Amino acid sequence: HNNADLYYIEDADCNAEHPTWEEHRFVLNWQPDELTTWVDPWLTWDEDGHLIGVTPKASPPTAGFPTWRSYRRETTPTWRAVGDFMQTCFEEKPAPDAPFDDRFKI
Repeated sequence: HNNADLYYIEDADCNAEHPTWEEHRFVLNWQPDELTTWVDPWLTWDEDGHLIGVTPKASPPTAGFPTWRSYRRETTPTWRAVGDFMQTCFEEKPAPDAPFDDRFKI
């Protein structure tokens, strides 16, 4: 198993009588040719309430994985490969970021 795509969420005690998970905030930023996802980042807002910053939460020393991942189209083989699939799904010429090029298209 390749750990390059894993990111840390929390240490879970699955042997507990009633195992539970904490509530987490997942943040996704999709830009042309780049996708970043964070787990429980610190968010910064300006005085008008606009999001102006996302700072990754530090990973616990024992986690072994970061709390975020970023992918670029040109260095992500599965993302590059989806282009052929999108050609079959859309009769018109799909935009490079299909299906995320139009709000809520998916």
